Amino acid sequence: MAEQSAPITEVHVVWHSESAHDNILGVFADASEAKAYMGSIRNCYAGGVFSTLFPIGMKGTDPERRYLD
Repeated sequence: MAEQSAPITEVHVVWHSESAHDNILGVFADASEAKAYMGSIRNCYAGGVFSTLFPIGMKGTDPERRYLD
């Protein structure tokens, strides 16, 4: 029987802010994967790349999550 892994409850979104379009570069279940990817593409974006943690099910219209730091 295959070992069951814990359910994913949050994701790490890697993004850039150089344009208003197509700024999400990747979505990862693990912070180390996101960090490794950021390192591999960092030089492609003069303004840098960023990672933000989002809980699964979060909506931009949720009052408590409306403005993310």
